[in-house]
This record gives sequence, structure tokens and C-alpha cells, in this order.
Amino acid sequence: MVHVLMDMMGQKIHMKQAITDEDLKAVFDIVTSESAKALRIESYGIEIGAKADFVTLSAANIPEAVVAFPGNRRVFKGGRLVAQGGKRV
Repeated sequence: MVHVLMDMMGQKIHMKQAITDEDLKAVFDIVTSESAKALRIESYGIEIGAKADFVTLSAANIPEAVVAFPGNRRVFKGGRLVAQGGKRV
């Protein structure tokens, strides 16, 4: 789902449609907190008792994270690093 939404956003940018930072922040919310709500995932977010499943990105801000979709992602499952740079660890 994340890749589909990111691809759609990339296509809009490529077609030179107007994309604002607010649009990019909305896309980020759709692929994170809003999808968790839609899937009825409880204890989502960074909080005590949450599952500690998350992805880190090296980006200066949310719009950069959406547009550039940095390749140096790190994926954590249950608080443990399970993938880095697109490869399982």
C-alpha cells in the first residue's frame, strides 16, 4: 500500500501537477496513522506499550521523505532491526 501511494504521488510530481508541502504531509499521514486507523490497529504510534514496529528514514522533513523516499530505510519489528537499505538483517 505504501509503495502504491508513493508511486501515485511520484506520478503527479512527474506530470508537474501542483503539489504542496501540505499535500505531501497528507500523503505521509495516509500511509502511516490514517491507514492504521482504517485497519483498526490499536496502540499505534510512539507510546509506552506500542508494538515498536517502525521504519526510520533519513530526511530533513516530511515532504522530503515522501518525494525522495530515501533508500537508506531501516525497518524495526518488535523493537529489533530486521531490514536495512532494502535487505534483511
